[in-house]
Amino acid sequence: MTAEEKQQQRLDALKRQLLDIDLESRAEALGAEANNGALTIRCLGKDFTVDSQGCISSDCHTHPWFSIPFLSYILFGQGKEVTGEWVSFRNLKDGVNWDAFFNQQCPQKLKNLADTHSELFGDLISLFGATSANNHMESDISVVLHPFPKVPMMVCYWKYKGDLDSDLKVFFDSTADRNLNTESVFGLGTGIVRMLEKIMEKHV
Repeated sequence: MTAEEKQQQRLDALKRQLLDIDLESRAEALGAEANNGALTIRCLGKDFTVDSQGCISSDCHTHPWFSIPFLSYILFGQGKEVTGEWVSFRNLKDGVNWDAFFNQQCPQKLKNLADTHSELFGDLISLFGATSANNHMESDISVVLHPFPKVPMMVCYWKYKGDLDSDLKVFFDSTADRNLNTESVFGLGTGIVRMLEKIMEKHV
């Protein structure tokens, strides 16, 4: 099967599992709003609604890379409260097994965008509802994204200075692997990068 077919197969399996879930009973744990048997969740500054059949609706176009983590968050999220303790991807459960590929596909690509597009962090704030954060680890710029209410993501950027190259790191709340499985955290990070790359292509 192609990668797209595998994604669709995984998405279909999650939709079947959703048939056995009382969506409204999950609202409080997920930081969502119950709405006539459906759930509405604020993701990256936009509202997404899912019904009992797993159909996702929003003003934004949805992609499998987003829909799979979205349904996984509803099905498996433990509803742990955010701690404010930021950790790297490799510190999440089984994250070390994905870490090298994650760094290649998420932080490294984001760094390349930040190096060449000064408007990157402005776009994160205006398009994805990011908020400026305290300069974590003395970074020059840091913003916090909320892909899901209880799965925040911090992006920190250090500018080029003298002989020191620029650097960018991505952090997650220490509860991320309990409110979303690590594979889906990976999908979120790399998916956000894909969206940004497409936005930047339009700026060229």
